[in-house]
Amino acid sequence: MVFKDNNVQQSTFVLKKLDDGIPEDHMCRFIKKFVLKEFKYLDDKNYKKMGRASYRPTSLLALLVFANYEGIDNYSKISEYCIYNILYKYVYDDIQPSERTLQRFIKKTRPIIN
Repeated sequence: MVFKDNNVQQSTFVLKKLDDGIPEDHMCRFIKKFVLKEFKYLDDKNYKKMGRASYRPTSLLALLVFANYEGIDNYSKISEYCIYNILYKYVYDDIQPSERTLQRFIKKTRPIIN
């Protein structure tokens, strides 16, 4: 019997977008669109103009809303999911915020959102 040769060293080239594996009617798409539209004013608040580029507040909020929808309230888990889970990568545009970044965002925007 002849078997196909499995060559794990073989290079492949695949072009994929983040949203290729996510259904059109998935809740993460709705949450991302809703937050980006309704909370656009968060991006216009006074964020520092100097230093490293900051994370986009609306994207952070969308990430936290989606995590809350999924029942996850642990910041370290959310940060880890942004590395491995395609849904969280889509919601946060394939950026991996740290646990501390999420905590600082909540502390800074709580008065604005409430």
